[in-house]
Amino acid sequence: MREYLRKNGIRIAIIVLAVALLVGVGQAARAGKSGFVQNTTNVLTGPVRKVLSSTVNWFDTIYGYLYQYDSLLAENESLRSQLADAQQSARDGIEASEENQRLRELLYLREKHTDYILESAKLVL
Repeated sequence: MREYLRKNGIRIAIIVLAVALLVGVGQAARAGKSGFVQNTTNVLTGPVRKVLSSTVNWFDTIYGYLYQYDSLLAENESLRSQLADAQQSARDGIEASEENQRLRELLYLREKHTDYILESAKLVL
């Protein structure tokens, strides 16, 4: 392949330029609004624009993915914190429920044993 390009590289370049010029002339003849140089420039730079556009779109997709990934990490951390708070509240609720059960049993103790004399608790500071 390399040897072929050395021998025929100039011919291929001339053919490519001739085709580009013919396409440019054809475009100028059909459109009639743009100049020959502008049409030729557009024909020659069109593929480069497409490559650059697709590259920019690819980078935009990668940036969007990374941004979304970061926001998902932040949301995950927030949800972990909320879950820890909810679990602590559940544990506190279980402890309060157990304490209420013990206090109910003590309340029924008074009803079972009417001979007991119960005194009120006083806070001492």
